[in-house]
Amino acid sequence: MLKLFLFIFIFLTFVDARGNQPNQYIWFPKHNMEQKSSWLNENLPCEDDLIAFDQQKLAVSYISGGLKSEGLLLPDNGVIFMDNYAIIGEKADWQCPKRSEKTEVFFQPRDSLPNIFDWKNWKINEKLNDGRPKLHCDRIPSELDEANFPIDSSFRAEVDAPLVVGKLNYSNQVSFRF
Repeated sequence: MLKLFLFIFIFLTFVDARGNQPNQYIWFPKHNMEQKSSWLNENLPCEDDLIAFDQQKLAVSYISGGLKSEGLLLPDNGVIFMDNYAIIGEKADWQCPKRSEKTEVFFQPRDSLPNIFDWKNWKINEKLNDGRPKLHCDRIPSELDEANFPIDSSFRAEVDAPLVVGKLNYSNQVSFRF
């Protein structure tokens, strides 16, 4: 009986010591214009290209600097966020110079509606979830953790069930404590 008690006591101490460490989770799916993953076939627009959005999908994007193009075919529904230094009509550092032939490029992020419960969408303490064996509850934020949504991005997220977190930072401006 004493051995069982000691085993349970040591086991609970170990679980308690490892399970109560709050982590900082950072949402990293971004729909920023300067990311290759936001463009069909990772084809970034050059300064003379025609930029097109999928007319049938809701588009959410973010422009942090300049954007120069021959034209911009906006979707029927969507939002383009621009930071204080965004200038439409000025070539961005990430854009290539003029091509020999104008091209139509499509803004089309890989996952237009990532799920908040998908562990692949979170960085833990600035590190990517590495896929090593862990419980699912240790791969997404919980009531002990801090969930951060960065200021330098735009995104949509599917939340199909409640998610309780200890602290929520949205765009480094608003912080909620639950």
